[in-house]
Amino acid sequence: MAGLRRLTVVTLALVLVSLTVGQVESKRAFFNGLNQAWVNYGMDFGNNPPPSDLQTLTKTLEVVAQSGGNAVRIWVHCGAEYTPKFNSSGYVSATDNAGTLIPDMANYLSAAQRYNVSVFFVLWNAAVPMTQELVGLLTVESKLQSYIDVVLTPMINTLKEYTSLGGIEIMNEPEGSFLVQYNSNKCLNTQVMKDLGVGWSGQNYDVQLFQKFINLQAGAIHRAGNVSVTVGSYSEVAQTNQFGYTNFYTDQCLQEAGGDPLGTLDYNQIHCYDWEGIYSPTAPFLHTASQYDTPKPLIVGEFSQAGGAGWTSQQQYSYLFQNGYAGAWGWQATGGGYNSDDLSILSR
Repeated sequence: MAGLRRLTVVTLALVLVSLTVGQVESKRAFFNGLNQAWVNYGMDFGNNPPPSDLQTLTKTLEVVAQSGGNAVRIWVHCGAEYTPKFNSSGYVSATDNAGTLIPDMANYLSAAQRYNVSVFFVLWNAAVPMTQELVGLLTVESKLQSYIDVVLTPMINTLKEYTSLGGIEIMNEPEGSFLVQYNSNKCLNTQVMKDLGVGWSGQNYDVQLFQKFINLQAGAIHRAGNVSVTVGSYSEVAQTNQFGYTNFYTDQCLQEAGGDPLGTLDYNQIHCYDWEGIYSPTAPFLHTASQYDTPKPLIVGEFSQAGGAGWTSQQQYSYLFQNGYAGAWGWQATGGGYNSDDLSILSR
């Protein structure tokens, strides 16, 4: 992928790759990979999936490694359609009906370890209307705590032993379900995003609920192990205080919302697609990572040639490496849906 070569699999701050630019070889932290993002949405882990699913997932890992990549982003619960298991009151009672969720994830990490690929699991998705069960976890703290106790903490206790675990993403694009409203507290004032496309799912909740949801799960993960945590935002507008925007996921915003001092992010992650063939003036492909002034490493977790304003996939990967970003994950291996590339494009 864009000439990048993996040297080792360790924690976010220590992963090294090399890129030859002219005659100069540069080495620094960079996660060079792609989004799987799923084989079967919400069903790749748990409920005893068929062996063919793991074979398909493993094939992607092999292609990533052969192409010089070192990272894969893959989704787990999604909207809670299939996992975890809930009781009739909306509390989490088990990982899944068959009890295979964590072993399935561990088997995938074992495969990734063989190929020296770091895996970033995405727990939840708010880019589409959320199920009643997921809304319950978002809005009722005791329900969320049942998930933390029954699924998340045991998950991290098991998976932290695998060197191929790159990190956990609490939620994909929570901004899709943000409620736009004014608040004098900058951390809660989503009015600044009024004309920036947030809330597209049509199912809109106070930003503070999402911040608390993230804070409590991030804190639980950090207590269970030395595992990196992030959130994937739909664009740069939600994870920087530059350009007149607001970073809604700063340590302060998350800690104030949920009260857990350990419930913070370890790196920032933004997504980027063009609109009518043009990148936003503040898009990452028009700026260096340092211009966003995030205090933590910044990964571009989704982008594509199909939605790339005329940029090729190779140009996108190279630009992000050369301009200080901590990683680049093209969308997506299966090639399904709007603005999607496929494995043949992403692995060139």
